[in-house]
Order: sequence, then structure tokens, then C-alpha cells
Amino acid sequence: MSNNWKPKIGLRTLKTSLAVGISMLTVDLLNLHSPLFAGIGAISSMQSSVSESLKSGKNRMLGTIVGAVVGIIFSALLPHNYISLSIGIILTIYINNYFGWKKALQLACYVYISIFLNDVEDRIPYTTNRLLSTFVGIVVATLINYFIAAPDIKKEFIEQKNDIYEKYKSLVFNLVNTNIEILYADITSDLNRLEESFDLYKQEINYNFSKSRISKGSNSIIRMVEEISTDIHTMIILDMKPLLNEENILLFENLYSIEYTPIERERSELDIVYNYHLNRTLNNLFKIEGLLKD
Repeated sequence: MSNNWKPKIGLRTLKTSLAVGISMLTVDLLNLHSPLFAGIGAISSMQSSVSESLKSGKNRMLGTIVGAVVGIIFSALLPHNYISLSIGIILTIYINNYFGWKKALQLACYVYISIFLNDVEDRIPYTTNRLLSTFVGIVVATLINYFIAAPDIKKEFIEQKNDIYEKYKSLVFNLVNTNIEILYADITSDLNRLEESFDLYKQEINYNFSKSRISKGSNSIIRMVEEISTDIHTMIILDMKPLLNEENILLFENLYSIEYTPIERERSELDIVYNYHLNRTLNNLFKIEGLLKD
């Protein structure tokens, strides 16, 4: 790491601090006695997109509710000992797994334990204040994330599309025209980031946080990038310097604006396989280039 590198205070950091302050102040004004849980709820809900904030907030509320309900019931009906506490943990985990709330599971267990171990007379007030305080933190963080410089997921997705196109275009050139070693792990890493960005963009649209719609071109680009990744993987496995056929020579020269210089060796059957995957890759790169310009 460079000695000149310094951490920056980004917008998300500032929004998180604002959400924590406002939510904890709100809880104090409402006399809920649990500002800590409002702050924790705000921190966990300040995500990279508004839809992610809602998902995180939903998981936090589910975990809090399940843990609270099981905690109150078990502490009221069963003896107050560690055997009863352990049985409650089993039920809490089972409920979350049954409904598919796996991301809320750990929090549900924490809440259950904190309620079960509380004094009898404090359990209901403690549970109520915790639920309300958590809800305040989630709502405040989500509203701040939406109304104050909401993350531009569409812009990030567009940048990802352009970036992966340039990387794949350069990578194919290196496969055909140089001896640079290609690592397939780098390809899958780029593809995974693009797909994650695309999924996040779709979530924003589904929640109506993005006023735009996903174009057919974007869907096509994702499909073609996946095909390119598969074809490049095959070409890497072949591990050979190919002899391009006439169609691929024309495509290569048009895409890169450079004259292709064939190598001198006998053509083999593997060249046919290589040219098939290269042809699909070059055609997909041309199509993606056209879609990015639209």
C-alpha cells in the first residue's frame, strides 16, 4: 500500500453518521429508552442502494420480532434456566430456517437471549422499546439514503458495462496476438461484479427507486458477456496460438483496426474449435460495442 494513501470520508459515511444521530435523537424524544438499538438499526440499514437498505432493514426487523416473540413466550412459560434458554435457541433457529429468513437468524438469537435473561418485569417494556427503536433507526436510514444523494445504481451499472467490454476486448486481443498469460479468475471476477451490479439495478427498479427501465440492450449485453466468458475459458484451456480463418481475420482486423499477422505452422483440428469460439466472441464484442453506443 502506498505511503501516500489516506482514508477518505465518503458520502455514505456522512449519511450513516447523520442517520445514527437523528434516529437516536428521535428515540430519546419519544422516551423509548433504547437509543442504542436505533443507532445499530441505522448503521445496518445504510447500504449501497435504497433497495439494499430496505432488505437489510427487513432482515433486522424480522430477526428482532422472531427473537422477541420466542423470548417472551419461553421466559413466561418455561423455567428460567440454561436448558430452557437452549431449547428457545433451537426454536428461534428453526423458525428462521422454516421461513427462509437466514439473514435474520443470528440477530433473532441475540434478541432472544437478551430478552430471556432480562428481569421478568422488564421484558415487555424492553421488547417494545427495542422493536420501536430498531424500526426508527431503519426508517431514518432508509429515508436519508433515498432523499440525500441517493446512490446512482444505473450510472454504476453503465460504467461496469463499458469497463468489462474494454477488458474483454483487450483480453481477446492478447489471446490472439500476444503471448501474455491470461488468468481465467480475473474474467470471472469481472463478470461477477457486472452481474451483481445488474441485480442491484433490477432491485432498484422493482422497488421503484429508479425511474428508468432496464433496456433490452442491457439484458442482451449481460447474456453476451456470459457467452464471451465461456468462450474465452475454452480458448484458454486449448492453450494454443491459433491460425485464424478468413472470417475471423476480417472480424479481428475490423474490431482492432490492426492487420493480423498469421503464425507459420500447420493447421490442426483444434484450430477449428478455437476459431468457432473466437468467431462467437468477436461477433458478440461487435454487438456489445454497438449497444453501448446507442
